[in-house]
Amino acid sequence: MHYIIIFATHLVCLFDDIPISDCLLLILANKQDHPLSKDTEEITELLKLREICGSNRKWHISGVCALNGKGLKESFKWIKDGLSQQEKIIRNSNIF
Repeated sequence: MHYIIIFATHLVCLFDDIPISDCLLLILANKQDHPLSKDTEEITELLKLREICGSNRKWHISGVCALNGKGLKESFKWIKDGLSQQEKIIRNSNIF
């Protein structure tokens, strides 16, 4: 479990150091087929994602299993849809 605390610390540092408030955050909670794995809600709480990300950042945590691919398609759809939304916002803002 110490790796979750280390990851959370790095996540806080990353968000504090780099102005990436518009970046999407997708966390893949792998090994959901393992009987001792933490579910996505437990991981959300352990990482304090609601506090770290707040309501300004788009984030999502998906339970996945790399062995059978469960959850991966939905996860990549979330990131694809999020990137499509960001692209539309950029196009409509006349920045480029």
